[in-house]
Amino acid sequence: MLKLPLRDPLLTAKQVATMAVMSGNRIAVGVGLSWIPEEFTFTGTEMRTRGARTDEAIEILKAVCAGRGPEWVDFHGNHYDFDRLMISPAPDLPVPVYGGGHSEAGLRRAARFADGWISVNTGVAELTSAIERLGELRAEFGRADEPFEIDASPTDVSDIDGHRALADIGVTRVRVSPWRLYGADPSDPRARLDAVRRFADQAIAGS
Repeated sequence: MLKLPLRDPLLTAKQVATMAVMSGNRIAVGVGLSWIPEEFTFTGTEMRTRGARTDEAIEILKAVCAGRGPEWVDFHGNHYDFDRLMISPAPDLPVPVYGGGHSEAGLRRAARFADGWISVNTGVAELTSAIERLGELRAEFGRADEPFEIDASPTDVSDIDGHRALADIGVTRVRVSPWRLYGADPSDPRARLDAVRRFADQAIAGS
């Protein structure tokens, strides 16, 4: 997750565009806000407007990395404003932008502007609630039929049936930390490896 309101959006878009070209379009960007006042103080940015600025920054990022190669873009918002310019290199495929956050504002931002949503580490019940709300909001913004990724990090799923159930509620990608699932000591490399093997036997092999 990239804390976008701490950064200049045009410079960030330039950096992302370059990485997309260098990697052969193998990049996506997760966007968060940050809740830490010191981060805004240290970067000379305003915390109060972080939500509105993030909305505009996402629009800038998606315009620069729209997937049509270098082209003229401009933006005139309440917080960011620039006339026509061309950033090169620029990718020939759109860079996916994923929103984060379980708050109503975070879900609304992802549903309105983003290509997907990334969850925090949480249980299936909270994931289900958030995904249902995302569906409602995407319909509200007229985006219900557009492709949309759900990247989840469930804390209470360890077997193949549980992961199949996640797919049923709309999850398209899962991030796992097996040592957390089985209570292994994360500072012990052997314990982490044993947890990975256990997860492979219980979940991956059964798929």
